[in-house]
Amino acid sequence: MTREDVNRAIQRYLRTDKLAIVAVSKNAEGLKQKLGSGEASPMEYNSPKSPEIMQEDKTVEKWPLGLKAADISIKPVSEVFQ
Repeated sequence: MTREDVNRAIQRYLRTDKLAIVAVSKNAEGLKQKLGSGEASPMEYNSPKSPEIMQEDKTVEKWPLGLKAADISIKPVSEVFQ
């Protein structure tokens, strides 16, 4: 599968107006504030990545998410799959 294949599938099937994402975090309130702030979000890895990936990450980290704090809710893990 190529990057073009993935991008084509994303454009065809993902609907941001109906998208729900679940994230698990040690600091959910901090994550909420960061996602709603509009600030750049640099990638962090546990192992070295190629210069190409690191360069692409510099572009991706600046993409606006268009989220507001009001768009984000924090749920206890016991409620996530109910």
